[in-house]
Amino acid sequence: MFKKYMKAFLIACCSLFVLTGCGNNSNSNSSSSTAKTSTLDGKWEAVDFRSSVERSLGYQDFDEEKATRLSYSDGWKDLAPTLNISNNKVEFEYTAPMRTCLGNFYDYYLKKYSASTISKDGFIKARFRKLKTDLATYQSHMKYTTYDSNDNDYTVHSLLRNGKIDTKNHTITFPETPNILQLVVLSIADVKNEKTYNYSIEGDILTLTLESRDEVNDVTAYFKVKFKKVPDTKDKE
Repeated sequence: MFKKYMKAFLIACCSLFVLTGCGNNSNSNSSSSTAKTSTLDGKWEAVDFRSSVERSLGYQDFDEEKATRLSYSDGWKDLAPTLNISNNKVEFEYTAPMRTCLGNFYDYYLKKYSASTISKDGFIKARFRKLKTDLATYQSHMKYTTYDSNDNDYTVHSLLRNGKIDTKNHTITFPETPNILQLVVLSIADVKNEKTYNYSIEGDILTLTLESRDEVNDVTAYFKVKFKKVPDTKDKE
């Protein structure tokens, strides 16, 4: 009888030990996973950036022609800028496709100038050429932001360098304001101005937030951009 009870007792103890061990391993793995996910270093890709595009455009004061910029919201619906972070330094990078955007602009243009005989391809080519000229002018006034155009696929690659992260205060400061070809600006101030954003991390999502005040127009603008951590190939090994 004693052996019977001892056997049951030992089985229970072993089961408890196994469960406890599994729990510890699970907690350990969970903590390890969280630690990995919460690491700032790496590439973070914007999530649902279209909403940020529309918000930025909505804060701007458009005249009749500039209102066509709203068509860029559709052309950039899949645009996903990245934050490239390493050792508390950060870059804001993206490649903006322009063919669809300028095609939308052409459709608007035809409604306004129905007698025009220019083809859509001709219009896109001409507008892209003008955009390149504008960007060259913009870049001459920018120290940290570059714009590189590709005539073959009508895209523009841009990189904003020298951003700094303050992990103590949870802020990211860029020497110039993050923007998409200066049509979409993640602030309502001059793009040449330094801009500081608050950041928070939950799992593999990094969120940038900014409250920007425009005293002239008596407007307080709010921006929130979410970025998802891009898995590092080393993490998969």
